[in-house]
Amino acid sequence: KKDEGVKTQWDFSETPPISTYLFALVAGPYVGVDGHYKNIKTRVFARRSMAKYLDSKEWLKITEQGLQFFEGFYGVPYPFEKFDQVIVPEFNSGAMENVGVVTYTERYLHRAGATRTEKMAAANVILHEMAHHWFGDLVTMRWWNDLWLNESFATVMATMAEVNATEYKEAGVFFHDQKANALWQDLSIVTHPISGVIRNTNEAITNFDGITYGKGAAVLKELYHFLGDEAFRKGLQYYFKTYGYKNATLADFAGAFEATTHRDLKKWFADWLTTTGADEIELSYKCSPDVFRIDIKNESPTPRTHTLRIGRYFLKNGQVTSDGASEFQGEASQGANIEILSKNQPYTCPDMLYANVDDQAYVKVRLDTKTVEFLRTHISQLPDPLLRQTIWGDLWNMVRDQKMKLADFSAMALLNLQNESDPAVLRMIASRTIGDGRHDFDSVYYYWPRQGEEGLRRYEDLKRNYSQVLWSRSTTSPVGSDLQRLFLDLYARSVGEPSQAERLSKLLKSMTDQDRRWELIHASCRIGLELCEGLIDRESKRDRSDLGQKLALSARVVRPDVANKKEYFERLSTEKSEFSFDENRRVTRNLFPALQREKISTFADEIYKSVESVWLTKREGNFQMELASSLAPLSCNAEANARLNQKLKGDGADWPMTLRRPLLERWDEDRRCLAVRQFNQSN
Repeated sequence: KKDEGVKTQWDFSETPPISTYLFALVAGPYVGVDGHYKNIKTRVFARRSMAKYLDSKEWLKITEQGLQFFEGFYGVPYPFEKFDQVIVPEFNSGAMENVGVVTYTERYLHRAGATRTEKMAAANVILHEMAHHWFGDLVTMRWWNDLWLNESFATVMATMAEVNATEYKEAGVFFHDQKANALWQDLSIVTHPISGVIRNTNEAITNFDGITYGKGAAVLKELYHFLGDEAFRKGLQYYFKTYGYKNATLADFAGAFEATTHRDLKKWFADWLTTTGADEIELSYKCSPDVFRIDIKNESPTPRTHTLRIGRYFLKNGQVTSDGASEFQGEASQGANIEILSKNQPYTCPDMLYANVDDQAYVKVRLDTKTVEFLRTHISQLPDPLLRQTIWGDLWNMVRDQKMKLADFSAMALLNLQNESDPAVLRMIASRTIGDGRHDFDSVYYYWPRQGEEGLRRYEDLKRNYSQVLWSRSTTSPVGSDLQRLFLDLYARSVGEPSQAERLSKLLKSMTDQDRRWELIHASCRIGLELCEGLIDRESKRDRSDLGQKLALSARVVRPDVANKKEYFERLSTEKSEFSFDENRRVTRNLFPALQREKISTFADEIYKSVESVWLTKREGNFQMELASSLAPLSCNAEANARLNQKLKGDGADWPMTLRRPLLERWDEDRRCLAVRQFNQSN
């Protein structure tokens, strides 16, 4: 207490050996709640102004369930004395697994109370960081090229723990989201091996990506099914006991499984961890009264070993049912097959086959014409939400590969936004149609051709149709339900024209949820309503929290007039940034969002100048990545795409990876957009 001249001394006991990057010291006006698991202290903290939004009982319950599961699965006790969790402001990532004191972003606090989906997401992150206390904290990689040993295991084990040890049995949907993101990145120009060569820490920052998290996790899931549960656990126990409180490498990890299984696994690990890309599986079948034969084709020139679960689906009395799945393990190269013999009665041919039931394998599934036709009218009747979610991903990949027309996908999506009731599947459909922040530039909204008056009219009709469907679902869903809240969120995201101003205004008058009030104001500002500034000013007085001020900043930046864009762009380009990391992220992501992307062409010269004069030399890596990803001067325009390509091959060849890689990623995605638009402009 400074004013009383009193000093406080804190003494800490010596810890077991830990890596230097895993140490954290947290201080501030935090409020904590105590818990315990066996003899381990488990506490959770939030700063005083946000503590009322923390469901500490839920956090501590998940913590206890997770510790019990991991100790049982790994066969190794929790390796440290305590498990504190602190939710902190201005955090530049989702969470960090510091030994004994995990730090989280405040995005996991919800001022109007969390939906089940939001609680499930928070539980997944808690378990992810907890899993790190074995993978990463107890055993630490020797160098960043084996970063995946940390992140991949934490990703796959978090889902396994959540499904098996908590009430969130449907948590596999989160695993699929990360796996889908990995597949997207793995098929792009910026793909890299799971275990690659990292030359410096600047490069290491860029590898906290979909490959390291999602693909690595999917490959470990492949390993789990390849070896079986018992062999997999024995390998992990050997690894922890041999390398606990030490550094380890990929060779050490693979050697642990070879030692316990007495099998040569070098080819398996090399095939999966030192290569790039994804195998593409396609099924065909022959059906007779006596035998049903499934032929499996793998389009990869170097096929990997997979454990596939192939499901058969039948339409009976207006419902889609399954008679189970057949399992195949092998390379699934040309000529692989499964034969099912009929027993006592003629075999009934299925109406649909699917190659990746339970999302078990890391593959790209190519759907045949008959299957696509069946799905047009029956996808919402498939019995498992995860199955529907993975198939929607396959259909979208067909759009990206120019194997399916945007109009056909969009028609299916519109129909199923009306029929679907599972939140994860709804979010999946929405992300690929209206966008979701992460996929705004990889969506029907963005890909849709809009050349000429007719093209522009169809584009405006498209946006209007989506908004109307989402609005209708929000009015027919139970009042105050999680489903209604989801549809209100999706509606606000879908709004694309000033004609919807009256509806937004009515919603705002009745909305009490503070964060959703900001979403409605943001939508009003995005479409250029004149009352935008007044709404922001009034709401800023209503919500004086620092989060409220940041949400106000987002709404101001997203206003579409060029003078506004110019002001904020200039503020981003000053020698010394006035914005914190979180503020910088909000400004860059709202300056030229997908629905306003054409405006970025006006700023192309200024962007290239700022890259070389300020962003390249005056911004650290995380800032560079945000700036480059959000402000790459591209808008699905061939001329702009060619200009960036020329720059990347010229001066940009020497830029740090924190600047160069996100620009390459955006350039490659923009090239994809051009190809999709061209395909959909043809008859």
